[in-house]
Amino acid sequence: MKFMGKTTTVFWKRLILFILIEVIIVSSMLFCWGFTGQVHEERFKYMVKYLPQAQKEKLSEALNFYYNQGLAKYSTGIILRCEPETESIIKQFLWFNENTFTYYTNDVPSYHELVAAALDYFDLLEEGEEEFGTYYLERKLIKWHDQQVVSGLTDKDKNSFLFSLIDTGTSLFLGSTTPVGLSVTALSLLQKAGSDPAKAIPAIVVFKRQREVNFLWCASGFSLINLMFIFVVIRKRK
Repeated sequence: MKFMGKTTTVFWKRLILFILIEVIIVSSMLFCWGFTGQVHEERFKYMVKYLPQAQKEKLSEALNFYYNQGLAKYSTGIILRCEPETESIIKQFLWFNENTFTYYTNDVPSYHELVAAALDYFDLLEEGEEEFGTYYLERKLIKWHDQQVVSGLTDKDKNSFLFSLIDTGTSLFLGSTTPVGLSVTALSLLQKAGSDPAKAIPAIVVFKRQREVNFLWCASGFSLINLMFIFVVIRKRK
């Protein structure tokens, strides 16, 4: 009876300690991989930095999705392609979320603001939702995206192409020194300088899935270590 009582006590000690450490592990992994709270600059930087190289390559491909379509593959895609490196990936996310004039004033974008901007771009962001967690906004954006027909051009690309045609035609007939020619040229430049968060959506989809996989691997690995640690510690105390 005494032996049975001691065994039961050891079991409950192990179980309680395991659960306490497990709660800390899961909470930490949820935070580290961006499933709780809002993912701002520093957390976003570290999340990208610690992606395995294979995942960085897949993420960079997703960031290049629109640059691998049609004429862009042989024009802007050559210049603006993203490389599977931490800094290049971060800068590409920033490029889609900022305009040309503010791009060089920032180092790391807020991933939360980028996802919110993509939702707002498609009029999907309701009042007050920007204060919700990043993962909630991601799921809402991806759920909407999965129901859409993906095009090789975003609205900004189409508008930019239209402005280019107008700008060319105006230059031919009116000359760039006329008030009308200058106005259209200035409008074209401003439009091209604007942000285009729609281009970040393929990367947001991939990035979310990668983090879900990484969370499962990290949580499972640390849980196994936790289990081994509990048995070693309790055994030494017996």
